[in-house]
Amino acid sequence: MTDQKDYESFAEAVADIETLPPLMIEKGIVRPSASIRFYTGEKSPQVWLGFSTKEGHQMGTFGADIYRGKTLREAFAKAKAAILAIPERDVAILQDYVRDLAKVVDKGRKNGVPDEYTAPVSLTIKSAYDNLLCKPREDE
Repeated sequence: MTDQKDYESFAEAVADIETLPPLMIEKGIVRPSASIRFYTGEKSPQVWLGFSTKEGHQMGTFGADIYRGKTLREAFAKAKAAILAIPERDVAILQDYVRDLAKVVDKGRKNGVPDEYTAPVSLTIKSAYDNLLCKPREDE
């Protein structure tokens, strides 16, 4: 990525940056934003991707992922690659669901809940996990 030619104009960079929030929305990110940042004393430009953790007015927390590069084009490429690596929304929902179920099973075992109650949840987790691994993508 370091050999990429940088942008010829600020407008060209802005046009690319403006493509990122729609990609983030496709991945299920709430209230996405993208910005370009330059700081005095810093030699690497940055692309910031902002988001909220929940939907709704003033719900959740806000965060940002920062991508740096030797050029702005390199920082943009890293940010875009990170967005594209995010699982599809339905897969992410299932992953969150499985993660939450696993926490419930762990808590039950920690507190001595009999296996007859945790085993069915463990089977659900296994089934969901198998579906995550085996389900072919529609575009393949």
